[in-house]
Amino acid sequence: TQLLEDIGRRFRTFGYGLLVLLALTGVVQAAAYGATWQNLLDGSFFQTRFGVRLGMKLFFIALMLIASISHDFFVGPASVRAARTGNVAEQERLRKIASWLARLTAVFALLVVYYAMRLVR
Repeated sequence: TQLLEDIGRRFRTFGYGLLVLLALTGVVQAAAYGATWQNLLDGSFFQTRFGVRLGMKLFFIALMLIASISHDFFVGPASVRAARTGNVAEQERLRKIASWLARLTAVFALLVVYYAMRLVR
């Protein structure tokens, strides 16, 4: 339990930094392809082929962020607390939830990469 907690804490800064980088590249790409506040707010930018793909990339980044925050700041720490108090049943339940959140994060990450690749092709 302690090893997983330490690894998670060390990777967290790197992982969230990469999520911010992904979002920033989306913003830079949008600006390079003519996004303005006006066409972003009225939705017309997201009706272009590029805009749809960029929107999907940003959507999956948001889902990945939600799953990661849930895992890192809620379910993971609750699992560690349950392990420290000896509540095996609760620890196992939370560990399964954390495992599914990690899998979802991986799937969302693959979808982000897919849409990022589609942006440049």
